[in-house]
Amino acid sequence: MTMESSPLINYLENIRPHAEILKSYEIVRKWLQESGMTSKEIESIKKAPHYIWVEHEKIHSVVEKIKSDLRRYGILDDTNEEIFGNFIVSELKKISRKYPLVDEL
Repeated sequence: MTMESSPLINYLENIRPHAEILKSYEIVRKWLQESGMTSKEIESIKKAPHYIWVEHEKIHSVVEKIKSDLRRYGILDDTNEEIFGNFIVSELKKISRKYPLVDEL
């Protein structure tokens, strides 16, 4: 079964439970870009506006909620959790390309 034809990918592409993650990531990424951050600097951010920390936490909590929901639906298990992660990362990379950091231009 290819990744594109899996029930997990079909669910993610059609239902888009990760839309909130993308919205939060876009807010964070815009701030990183506007702040002139580099890829190295974002590995350990010590100071940021409160709303950035809120969005950062929201990303993590929504990912965990989606994973929990998908497990309850029987769509996600240990055999395809990597596919889930790769799908989300691929979606986030689209936003990263839209808002490149200083060293990514």
